[in-house]
Amino acid sequence: MLRINGRATVGRIVIAAACVAVTAVAATGPNATAQPRIGAVAAHVRVDRNGAATFLGGTPARPLTAPRAGEPEAIAEAFGDQAAPLHDVDPASDLVAQDAVDMADGGSTVRLQQEFAGIPVLAGELAVRIAENGSVLSSAGEVVRDLDGTGVATDPPTVSGIDAADTALTLTARNDGADTTTLTASVPELMIYDPALLGVTTDPHGIRPVWHVDVRTQVGDVNRFVLVDAHSGAVAFTFANVHAAANIQVCDNAQNTALSTTCTSPVRSTSNNIVSPTADVNEAFDNTLATYNFYSTVLGRDSVNGTGLVLKSTVRYCVQGTSCPYANAFWNGAQMVYGTGYASADDVVGHELTHGVTQYESGLLYYAESGAINESLSDVFGELIDQWNVNAADAGDARW
Repeated sequence: MLRINGRATVGRIVIAAACVAVTAVAATGPNATAQPRIGAVAAHVRVDRNGAATFLGGTPARPLTAPRAGEPEAIAEAFGDQAAPLHDVDPASDLVAQDAVDMADGGSTVRLQQEFAGIPVLAGELAVRIAENGSVLSSAGEVVRDLDGTGVATDPPTVSGIDAADTALTLTARNDGADTTTLTASVPELMIYDPALLGVTTDPHGIRPVWHVDVRTQVGDVNRFVLVDAHSGAVAFTFANVHAAANIQVCDNAQNTALSTTCTSPVRSTSNNIVSPTADVNEAFDNTLATYNFYSTVLGRDSVNGTGLVLKSTVRYCVQGTSCPYANAFWNGAQMVYGTGYASADDVVGHELTHGVTQYESGLLYYAESGAINESLSDVFGELIDQWNVNAADAGDARW
C-alpha cells in the first residue's frame, strides 16, 4: 500500500486488470501530494496523514480506468474494489453504490457508501466521477481504514432502536427546550461511527455501532442529529441541525457627515422587514440577503464568520470635510459601509462581504501578495454571487 511515514517512499500498486499498473512517488508530511504514473501520464493523488488516499485523479485522455459499458453504479463499484488498497479499505468492508447523479457533460457521479457487515459507516463515502464513455476520471472521499482490524463489535445491538429513539427525544427536549409532544423521532438507523471521520476529537471511545436518530418538530424550528451507542445506550454524539436565518440590519446616514459609520439604529432589518422609501436601504438589504443565502446554500456557511454574525450596513455614508456623495464601499472589519448607489450591485456587496469571510476564515493581511489574494477572493466570490443570484443574474457575454 501507498504509505507516508515521515519520509519519501516509493510503492507499486496494481489496482486490477482493467487498470494499468500505478507507480507512485509520495511526498513527505501530512496531506502530502503523491504523483503516481498511470501509463505514461502522471495522475494526482491526495493522501491523509496516515497515507491513505483521499483523492485519485486522472484526465479524460488518461483516465483511472479504461472505458467500459454498463450502468454507472456497476462501474463505480468495480472501481471501488480495484482502488480499495489505495484507500486502505479492508477486504471485509464493502463499498456499495448509491444512485448515480447525471452531470452536464454527459458523465455521472456515484457515491460509494462504506459498509461493514452490512452496516453503513457514517460519513464513510467515496465520490466516483465517471465519464460519458464509462471511464473513471476521479475518486474522492474518506473511509474508515482496516475496519476488520478495529475490533468493532458486529454482535446484535444490546440497546433497541426504540430505546435509542426515546433517549434522543429526551435529549432534544432538554437541550432545545422543546415540548416532547411536539417532537417526532425518525426511524432509528444502525450505523458504524468513527469519531475521527467526523472530526470529533473529544470522544475517547473510538469506533463503535450506534443508532442514528433525527428528532424534529413539524415546523422545523428544532432539528437535532443524535447518535446513541448501540451497546451502552449513552449519547455518543449530537448537534443541532437547524441552519440559522440571516440577521440583517441597514442604517441610513442620508449624507449626514456628522454620523458615524456604525449602524446602531437600523431603518430596515430582518426582525422589522418594512420596505424603505430609500432605494439604497432596500438594495443593501436585498443584496446582503442574496450574499448570505449564497454562502449558506452553496457553502453551508452561516454569515461571514460562520456562526451567525449580524450583517450590518450603513448606506448613503459621507466623510466629513469631503464632497458628497462618497464614491466607494468598504468592509470596516465589523460591518459594511456604502456611498450613495454602491449597494445597488450584488457583486459589489458580495465582494465587500467576502472580505469579512476572509477576515474570519484565513485572516489574510491586506498587504503585498497576501493582500492581492484577499482582493482576488473577493473579486471571484462577488462575481459568483452575481451569477448565482437569480434575481439579478447576468446573461450572455457577461457570464464567465
